[in-house]
Order: sequence, then C-alpha cells, then structure tokens
Amino acid sequence: MTEIATFLPGPHIRVISDSTRQAGWRSATLCRVVNDRVVDDFELPPIGAQTIVLMTKGRAAVEARGDGGRWHRSDYAPGKLGMTAPGRRVALRWRTFSSEEKETLHLYLPGRTLVDAAAQMGGRQISPEDLPDTLGADDRVVETTMLAMAGAAARGADDLYAESAALFLAVHLMSQHHERDVVRGAGPDDPRLRRAVDFMHENLAGPVALADMAGAAGVSPFHFVRLFRAAMGEPPRKYLTRLRIEAACRSLERGVTSITDIAYLCGFSSSAHLSAAIRRHTGMSPTQYRLSHAGS
Repeated sequence: MTEIATFLPGPHIRVISDSTRQAGWRSATLCRVVNDRVVDDFELPPIGAQTIVLMTKGRAAVEARGDGGRWHRSDYAPGKLGMTAPGRRVALRWRTFSSEEKETLHLYLPGRTLVDAAAQMGGRQISPEDLPDTLGADDRVVETTMLAMAGAAARGADDLYAESAALFLAVHLMSQHHERDVVRGAGPDDPRLRRAVDFMHENLAGPVALADMAGAAGVSPFHFVRLFRAAMGEPPRKYLTRLRIEAACRSLERGVTSITDIAYLCGFSSSAHLSAAIRRHTGMSPTQYRLSHAGS
C-alpha cells in the first residue's frame, strides 16, 4: 500500500476540512484551507508528494519561484490549479483582490503513485524532474476529480475510492502533464510558449536565465529547450537574442536614443556587444543602420 502523502500546513493557511484523515484514507490526502488575504513570502519545503492546489473561492494574484529563480505570476480564480512536483522547494506570495476569502483545496499524491502509473503506461522510466510543476494551470478533469474526492471523503468513502481516484489522476497527469510529452503537438500558440515569449518581451533589458524562461512556461529547463526548439524552430536563447536585436533596430530607426542607451535598454552588455549583434543581423554598424533609415 502506498504511504499517505504528508500535508505540511504553514502559518498563512488555516485548515477548515481534513475529511480524508477522518475517512482513514491512506492513498491520498485532501485538505480544504483558507489562506491569508496577503502573503509576502511563504516557503513550502520539499515533500515526497505531488501537490495539486485548486482554487475554489476568491480571486488572487499568485506568484511562485523555485530555488534561486525569478518570481512568476498567474491570476487565480475558481478552477485554476497549481502543481508542485515531489522534492521541489517553492516560495509563494499572493494578494487576494476579491471580497471573498481565498479558499483552496490541496491534494497530495505520493510521488510513488505517479512513478508506478508511468511504469504501467508502456514501462516509462521517469524522474522527479519529469513530474508536473506549474502555476495557473487549467485542467477540468483534475478540477472535477478533486471536487469529487472531497465530496466522497466527506461522505466517509473508504480508501478503495481514494486509491482508485489517485491512480486515475496519476495516469491523467502522466498523459497530459508529463514533461517528456510536452513536445508532442506543441506549436507557437501553445500557452506555455506564449507565457515564455511574453516573459522575454517583458525582460529584454535585464538578464534572463534559462530557468527563468522555463519557469514562466511551467516546465523544467531541459524540457523547455526541447519544447521551444520543436515549436519555434530555434533554441530559446537564440530567439531571445533576435528579439533584442529587433527591438534595438526599431530604436535605431526612430533615431532618438543613443546607441549606448539602446544597448542597455535591449539587454546588451555594452555598445560593442550591440554593434557586433547588429552587424551580424544586418551587415551594417548601428550608425550605418540608423542612417539608412533616416527619414523613412
């Protein structure tokens, strides 16, 4: 029998229902909690369970970051999901912007359950890095199943129900959210890629790490590179550099900002770095490019 997942309450949340323990479930833990309206920084330690959090009441702006990464934001309303893979440490902060309290349903599936489900699906071998880890996801199947589990636990359903539902969810997660499958069918309109590209546009002036882009997409860096290259036809770093060059060219065409300032605003370390990039892209120096577009 799979060991029960461990729920670790923190100072910013209050458990209002823990019927799975009352029902004696051993295959999953499900808790309904009320969250503080404003939390500036709340760290969740790594645990050995796949965590899924479903917003059930209220609206909030939620931000998350992994170890040493940037903050990534998603606006939450009822039905939105957050997922944290086993063994992942994550920091959270949020602002509730509705009159209702922020109420969430927390489901903890033992990581072993997902590994076993993957092994039964064609004998896949997975690591914790492959398991779902994302912010602001939409998945009607997960939402409906979690609500059904909460109702069943409240009615006193035994652990056979929990075990069956946990296995069903594990298979669904492996089919729909398993990161080795993220490349299949992905295109430029994939919402994960749109989030990553939006993040690039918003951060052209500053340093952008691969982990930051992957965090915006909600997948691991390794799988983000594969996903991005398959959908966009080039690596994410090359795409980001092209965005910066294109932004610099637009600024040069306007003919107002100095080349040094353009380099800074578009994320180049120096005017010399910008000059080399512009020359590779256009065959001209920044000054020549600006003059060629004067009066256009």
